[in-house]
Amino acid sequence: MLERFLEQQPAISAALLSRDLRKEGGVNTLMDVDFGDGEDIVKLMAPVKLVTMTMSEDKRPTLSMISPIKAKLKKNFEASDKDSVVIREMKQAFRNDLEKRYTGLDDLFYTATALDPQFKSLPFLSDHDAERTFTSISAEAVSLHKKKRTVGQMRNLWRLLLSVQPSRGLVDEKFSVRVQNAPPAHPLTMHALLHSEDGDTWEAFGHYVTDAGGDVNVTKDPSLGGTYVGVEPMGLLWSQRLVPGSRPGLRFRKQDVQTPIQVRLSVYQGHQSEGFMDQAMLASVMVERWYMAPGVRRVGFTEGGLHATLFLPPGPGPFPGLLDLWGGGGGLVEYRSALLASHGFASLALDYMKPAEVKNEYFEDAYRVLQQHPQVCRRRIGLVGLCFGSSMALKTIYSNVIQPRCLVCLSATHIQPVGGTIADFFDEVEKNLKKSHYNDENQVIWRNVLLPIPTDTSKKVDVGRLQCPLLLVVGEDDQSWPVPESADDMREMMERAGNSHLLTVLSYPRAGHLIEPPYSPHCRASKFIKPTSQRKLMMLWGGEVAPHSHAQEDAWRKMLDFLKENLYCSAD
Repeated sequence: MLERFLEQQPAISAALLSRDLRKEGGVNTLMDVDFGDGEDIVKLMAPVKLVTMTMSEDKRPTLSMISPIKAKLKKNFEASDKDSVVIREMKQAFRNDLEKRYTGLDDLFYTATALDPQFKSLPFLSDHDAERTFTSISAEAVSLHKKKRTVGQMRNLWRLLLSVQPSRGLVDEKFSVRVQNAPPAHPLTMHALLHSEDGDTWEAFGHYVTDAGGDVNVTKDPSLGGTYVGVEPMGLLWSQRLVPGSRPGLRFRKQDVQTPIQVRLSVYQGHQSEGFMDQAMLASVMVERWYMAPGVRRVGFTEGGLHATLFLPPGPGPFPGLLDLWGGGGGLVEYRSALLASHGFASLALDYMKPAEVKNEYFEDAYRVLQQHPQVCRRRIGLVGLCFGSSMALKTIYSNVIQPRCLVCLSATHIQPVGGTIADFFDEVEKNLKKSHYNDENQVIWRNVLLPIPTDTSKKVDVGRLQCPLLLVVGEDDQSWPVPESADDMREMMERAGNSHLLTVLSYPRAGHLIEPPYSPHCRASKFIKPTSQRKLMMLWGGEVAPHSHAQEDAWRKMLDFLKENLYCSAD
């Protein structure tokens, strides 16, 4: 701006001499000395402008540039006897600012600069600092060479090969992992590492011993230890846990379903259980796991007060539809719908957990959106719910608008005020929270809050009125809702009503509440925000890692079969 002002100085001066302007009086003009200071300031700032343009135009600016630039600027701002008062004060201000920046990081920056071919002679450093930097780099290189020499010799000697097939697939698709060309009867560790979108790191690992041919086949060979044991082809995924030192109470959930989960599979020497980041890997492969198959389309909906996302399978359709309802955690959770669309269902993920705002008609509006979409078969629509979403799915029995062809309810209870809203449901829960209790790890257990099962049909959904097939998925170690008891009561109600032929129950011992798509990491406990008060709790969901993970795999396969049978195969 100042540079432009100086360029226009003649025109500005001429304008200021105008009689019309001066007759108004009170015109303040710049003196020659002011223009001189302006020119000096432009010269002083020229290196700053150059540095700014260099750093902003470089697509990959690196640490190696910081020390040379800082040295150049400091030299530019050295005081001179010829400086005016303004320039002297500006230089002092710049020097003071530069002294505060990057304090304590000089050794790191000097090393980065020395390793950059552009600056490797370190001309901006004294001979002493330059020699100290090169000595430090040499010592580190020798240390790394000694540390990795053994691993390098193994690579060269064994020509070890790690392969994963397929290396890119859907999250519910199995892969095969093989290690070849290692010595016979040799201990190796298979390690899987992934980073969540929140920046947290998860890992799993298994201990193996190569066979007589020097191979390990994770599909067939047992893990002798680690985060899983036995023959577990997908144990490197479902046994994922947070690395030591991570934030407590986290649950792995994919937010952006248009990008893959990236998992790095690696092989390490011996049987290792910690410190993987400090060890050299023998081989490594990056694997991509997707919720959206190629061609699946994602369409956001916000009109009419709805907050939802529709996932459409590849092709023109029309497709069977699903209304996908997640649990009390709230938010727009898309990953299950994306995966269901990858299996041929037009799935609408619905955000509904706003107790004070959402009424029962909200679900009917969402059903109409799905029903009226040109690529959805209006008479072939089902509902899928987890936890509280299952309660809402069961409640559609009383709707004249929602007429599903089938219901899938995971971790469901039918106990709720039948004529009430979401807010009424949570008011009922709040009244009974005195029945909850905490375990030794200060994790809250809610499973008794809704017990005993009421006999009053105004306090539970009358599943005897159900006219479509119902699949219940039950974790017998559910610590959040009374799911096993609810399933037993629903079975009895349907037997008395004569419609039990519509009911299928999948019950899994030692499985907990959060039954996710297959190979998702098991979450036994995590932070939970109460929808009514927004208070954070550490909720115990239940389940044991291996049994729960096996339940997720089996339930997902049978759920897809159930949906295909009732939405694709059945006659209208």
